[in-house]
Amino acid sequence: MRSKQTGFTLIELLIVVAIIGIIAAIAIPNLLNAIDRGKQKRTMADIRSVGTAVEEYAVRLGCDGHRLHGSFLRQGCVEERQRRADQQLQLRHRLPGRGVHRLAARHPDIAFPR
Repeated sequence: MRSKQTGFTLIELLIVVAIIGIIAAIAIPNLLNAIDRGKQKRTMADIRSVGTAVEEYAVRLGCDGHRLHGSFLRQGCVEERQRRADQQLQLRHRLPGRGVHRLAARHPDIAFPR
């Protein structure tokens, strides 16, 4: 009596490996882009949190509490505002008894008037 051998042929295995390779080639770049977008959103949320804290501190100092543009800068709550050629915005503030604090941000969605 002849024994029946069951299993996959080499061609079938190669086809499965090729299909998995194609799926991986499509999925991995999308996954990496999603990770980058997540990091960008996290950074923007962190920058917003810092901005909120700066505004809260400005209100405590007696500034009028406007956003980082306008009278907030003119009243001395932020000593220096600098926009560099690489689109990085830097703010510097001297806190009494605590030294100089700097905030730097770079993102195409951040826009402050000159």
